[in-house]
Amino acid sequence: MKYHAIVLFACAFSILGPAMAKAETFDCEIKPSGKDNFSKAAFRLWLDDAKKPARAILLLAPGWNGDGRGLAGDNGWQDFAREHQLAIVAIQFQSSEKTTPYHVVEAGSGQALLKAINTLASDSKHPELANAPLLMWGHSAGGQFNYGFACFRPGRVIAFAAIKGGYYESKFNPLVRQVPAVFIIGEKDERYRIDNITKLFTENRRAGALWCVATEPGHGHDVGKSNDLIRPFLAGVLAKRLAGSTLSAAPAETGWFGDLGTKTVKPAAGSPRERSAWLPDETSAQAWKSFVTS
Repeated sequence: MKYHAIVLFACAFSILGPAMAKAETFDCEIKPSGKDNFSKAAFRLWLDDAKKPARAILLLAPGWNGDGRGLAGDNGWQDFAREHQLAIVAIQFQSSEKTTPYHVVEAGSGQALLKAINTLASDSKHPELANAPLLMWGHSAGGQFNYGFACFRPGRVIAFAAIKGGYYESKFNPLVRQVPAVFIIGEKDERYRIDNITKLFTENRRAGALWCVATEPGHGHDVGKSNDLIRPFLAGVLAKRLAGSTLSAAPAETGWFGDLGTKTVKPAAGSPRERSAWLPDETSAQAWKSFVTS
């Protein structure tokens, strides 16, 4: 079944301040059709150097019905994007309580993201973005959206992060297990969120998913210090999977494991995956150990 959206041609760009004269932003919206699962879909592209092609897109997705476009201006994410030659796309989706939620990506919101990326690629004169792979960060419903998109288009996603979500309702695709992911649980979050994340992780990790899970001590549903783990995780996967513009399979046996019981880490080769978090390298493994024991 196809889901259609009409591009609202409202894309514009602005040059940032003198200290960042080369950085540009572009905005666009996608209008829903009657069948789409969102009432609003708005997107902001940030590029540090309009003349330099981006290797990939860093997608930033906020919690339920939140406007995440301001995340494109976050200094920490901009520094991360500069270091790894990434474009940033920060998003806003909204759904009413009476419709299928936008994090069920196959119901229209996933296609809307693809249409928005194509529009932003054209308007920014960065055609490489139209087919660029995605690194995906999301909090709560934003992380649920990222999981859903990885099921919807697994070959397009380098890795995704899902911070303290609760409902993972998108149509499952076994290929999502080949997409490295990090799931964050808040120790003091609501029980259903903890249980749903744990169940999703355990079932798929047992089947070989290249996934990490980490519980943040003393925190509930906030973002907390999640990025202390997520950024090295995404950087480690990016280094292993993206050579130039070619996206390769993640090498499962060259990563590291975090033992969920002892909270220790060791190289993945020869280690059992049961009750373990997969991590791409030693740097992210040490970040995981620090995160779960702090």
